[in-house]
Amino acid sequence: MTNADKLKKFARDIIRESFDSSDVDSDVIISKAQECGLLDKAKYDPKIHGESEYSEEGDPWYTFSNILKVKS
Repeated sequence: MTNADKLKKFARDIIRESFDSSDVDSDVIISKAQECGLLDKAKYDPKIHGESEYSEEGDPWYTFSNILKVKS
């Protein structure tokens, strides 16, 4: 599947989900983004990821996969 196909699948899945339930929460978005290869999951490490007031060391931590990274 190409990167464009992955992005299209994600968009279609989220839109379809909104039609079915009219409410798409962050768990659904994260799950669909992972399915489509848009997010990478790791364990939160403040030394690597920086400080977070919402996460503790070892919590799930999501970062954009290469598909979504912006070149500066």
